[in-house]
Amino acid sequence: MIRFAFREWAAICRALVDGSQSVILRKGGIAEDDGVFTPDHRRFWLFPGKFHQNPGDLKPEAAPVLQSLHDRPFAPPGILRLEYYAEATVIRKLEAESVALALDEMHLWTAETVRERFRYRKPGLWLLVVRVYRNPHPIDLPILPAWEACKTWIDTGVELAMESILGEAVIDDETHCARIERLDTLLHPTAMM
Repeated sequence: MIRFAFREWAAICRALVDGSQSVILRKGGIAEDDGVFTPDHRRFWLFPGKFHQNPGDLKPEAAPVLQSLHDRPFAPPGILRLEYYAEATVIRKLEAESVALALDEMHLWTAETVRERFRYRKPGLWLLVVRVYRNPHPIDLPILPAWEACKTWIDTGVELAMESILGEAVIDDETHCARIERLDTLLHPTAMM
């Protein structure tokens, strides 16, 4: 079953659905319980948002991604389109800033953004490696005022069996496995010696 949506910057969502990125780094929002993010769900809809998204927090190579948001919006204004869902295949708490910075090639955040997010309140970041799928039968929901808060997990109120939305992954198995292997190398560089 899948019911919850994960609010993320629209640029990061675009990179995830285009298959150029498989990593989400997460700190947590003001409206989270105690201001702390927890990875409560392994499967979730992507909820692209612009809240806190600042082009200056993204690497220069994100410019085409940002442009694509204007050319191909995820949904009309005021609509959450349940079109892309993710399954977290790796969930890990990053306790060292150097480890978070070592993942630079795997995401669109600048190093300064990683540092700022890592150091905000209590040091640390969550790492989620996700496999994204396209729902062949998207569902449009009006965005409710309660969903506007600075909060990651959004209860859509719509619970769907995975069998009813099985879609094709945006990257193939080989690419996904290669990214997991590269991530392992970046997280454990001395193991390769």
